[in-house]
Amino acid sequence: MSALYFDSASTTPVDADVVAAMTDALRAASGNPSATAHRYGRAAAQRVGSCRQQIADELGCEPDEVIFTSGATEADNLALTGVARAHADKGRHLIVSAIEHRAILACAEQLERDGFEVTRVRPDANGVIAPAAIAAAIRPDTLLISLMHTNNEIGVIQPIEAIACSAAKAIPISKTTPPSGFYTG
Repeated sequence: MSALYFDSASTTPVDADVVAAMTDALRAASGNPSATAHRYGRAAAQRVGSCRQQIADELGCEPDEVIFTSGATEADNLALTGVARAHADKGRHLIVSAIEHRAILACAEQLERDGFEVTRVRPDANGVIAPAAIAAAIRPDTLLISLMHTNNEIGVIQPIEAIACSAAKAIPISKTTPPSGFYTG
């Protein structure tokens, strides 16, 4: 009997085309892209730049807005900590779900130790975060909402679009200044 793997929300087997592209990149441009004083570094930097441009084109953003990280935990920390610290003068409140990935919850705990306030929204009995619960948690000083789209432990897919619409209606907007910063993801 063959084994069955049911945690593809957490990690997924790598597609053969991706393995081939990675193998080619590792063999053809094995230099450090940050060390451009030699041809190996320049070749690697050119390849990274090309990939960054390709991703930016796909996402409809600028290449310098594409940031590569070593994994999800680093990306989670960069997003939460980066937004919180960059916009601390506009607010000090974040919203996360109580069933976020441990990387998000640990980052939120550190931000609390650093003086930020974090609201943890609890799911219903089925693990779903209610759009109204997120909207109710929004305050004038809310900087960020972090919700895991698909929970890798219980398999729940959150209603992100409905949550975003509900949250957008609850964003406090001043008549004189636009919202300071509001992010969903």
